[in-house]
Amino acid sequence: MMILNRNITPAVDDEETAQKNTSRVRRRPSHWKKDTPEDSIKKNADTTTATRRRRRRRQVNNTTRCDDDTASTVSASLSSSSSDEENSNNNKQQPSATNKSANKESSTASTKKKSQANNQRRRRTNTANKKNNKKSSPKVIQFPTELTPSEKSHYIALDAEMVGVGPYGQHSRLARITIVNYDGECIYDHHVQVLETVTDYRTHVSGITSEDIALPSTTSSTTSSNNDNDNNNNNNNNSNGRNPPIPYEQCQSEVASILHDKIVIGHGLKNDFRVLGLHHPWTHTRDTARYEPFMKKVADNNEEQHNTYHGYNKEYLPKKLKTLAKDKLGLNIQMEGVPHCPMEDATAALELYKKHRVKWESAMRYKIERTREITTSATAVDYAI
Repeated sequence: MMILNRNITPAVDDEETAQKNTSRVRRRPSHWKKDTPEDSIKKNADTTTATRRRRRRRQVNNTTRCDDDTASTVSASLSSSSSDEENSNNNKQQPSATNKSANKESSTASTKKKSQANNQRRRRTNTANKKNNKKSSPKVIQFPTELTPSEKSHYIALDAEMVGVGPYGQHSRLARITIVNYDGECIYDHHVQVLETVTDYRTHVSGITSEDIALPSTTSSTTSSNNDNDNNNNNNNNSNGRNPPIPYEQCQSEVASILHDKIVIGHGLKNDFRVLGLHHPWTHTRDTARYEPFMKKVADNNEEQHNTYHGYNKEYLPKKLKTLAKDKLGLNIQMEGVPHCPMEDATAALELYKKHRVKWESAMRYKIERTREITTSATAVDYAI
């Protein structure tokens, strides 16, 4: 049995024919090129499309080669199915007129439900936003620009003048007190007796002299002599234009009765109440030295002012009443070389309050409400514990 090897080339007689055959194998036409990856992708796509076409042709040929019997059965089944579909379509078309109204009613009901749900969502969001706005921002309360006489009676302005006792006059004692009503009329003005030895009268600022606060002289023990001396002293004091000084306890009780349930206005009321030995609630005090719009901001590097005014807010420090009256009201008070007048100082503080009363009272109302909320929550927590 003979095995042929295809790779073995047949014998060639001539050398020329062998060279031709080898040249045919090795040489290629000039327009032939190696396949790039893109060309290979295109060829694969072409092969896939060609195979799909072949399969389709085979399916068509198989369907056309079916017998006549099978074709007739298929046509009969198709005709029956078509008739059934027509009957079903007719049956559907007949009640369409009656179902239109029902469909409309169902669509309107669904739209109503959707609109109601949307309205409820909007209401919820609006109520939530209102609650958040109430919590974040304070209530805007409008105060009347003009007050009635009954409302004016709740306001008074106060100013006190002091003298120094102790070494170098470091400690202050009450020497004069002046109270003014809302219309600027003086309702109380008295000098006060100082039982301790005065080391500094501070005359250049307070205008107080030794005669203003001198104790009454007691010459004899009899009542007649005392009455005569009191009358003579009163006459002398009236001729000099001064009221006689009153005891400190009397002044304290009279001023406390005047300040009861009143809103007190002044500049540096903390010092005035300390000298009087009285305590007044902060809700009824309007101090022009503690009102932030009237205060000046201090730089963080300035430690000296922080140390001198350690009782006040660290970021803001009080201005002098003289500068506030000049800047806000255009008034010139407390001139150099002239002692201070307590009535003039009280009226200046009162006018500052009148000009900024609406904003001041709205800020105070907000602070009072916030303190009430904090205190009520704290008491509730304590009660729960």
